[in-house]
Amino acid sequence: MTFRKVSPVGGILILIAVTFLALMRSFEAMWRPFVSTYGSPVGMLHVYRVLKGRLDGYFCPLANGEVDKAMAAWKLPADEIPPEKLTPLTQRRDTVTFSLAEANVSCDYSILKVVLWGPRCCENEMPGIIQDVAYISAIGARVTVQIVDKNNDPVGIYTADIFAASLQQGYWGEPEYWYIRDIYPEDDAPLFWPYKHRIIIEPVPLIAPGEGR
Repeated sequence: MTFRKVSPVGGILILIAVTFLALMRSFEAMWRPFVSTYGSPVGMLHVYRVLKGRLDGYFCPLANGEVDKAMAAWKLPADEIPPEKLTPLTQRRDTVTFSLAEANVSCDYSILKVVLWGPRCCENEMPGIIQDVAYISAIGARVTVQIVDKNNDPVGIYTADIFAASLQQGYWGEPEYWYIRDIYPEDDAPLFWPYKHRIIIEPVPLIAPGEGR
């Protein structure tokens, strides 16, 4: 068996290809704990950066005492959100924002989990979680964050729903059009995106001795 000598240019190209593949695998390993889909690591990195930017736009002004600026990052466009949702969401925005401001929160929150959601395609169909590489069909994300104060003491675990406002009119897979729509303590019910992903385990009925059919 004979081997052809690799030219210097060929060697450089091979090195670039190997380095690129290694970087791609590193990105995938880095972001896989955060995102529920195993899509393109480059695409998911873009999604993560946008989501973090939205959260920074809310928590960092709060940490600096700029409550009005934090409020502005929690976008509730009246022309796109139905009145039955707009009123309770506006009330929640005021309550949560002032509560976190009083808690002296820090900008150094931690992202614990990100779940991407896809839209409903039909009137009676439930929306679903994006579980495959088709993150391009997502219309928003539910982000779980650990909030701490400026002494690094825990304030609580909160959920931030970061979605497109026009859920049925596009912006699928375009996270740059997603904004904070709802923030609430982890155990509270969502208002903007009312769906919750859960596994229902039906209890097995117990039959006492002698009570068979």
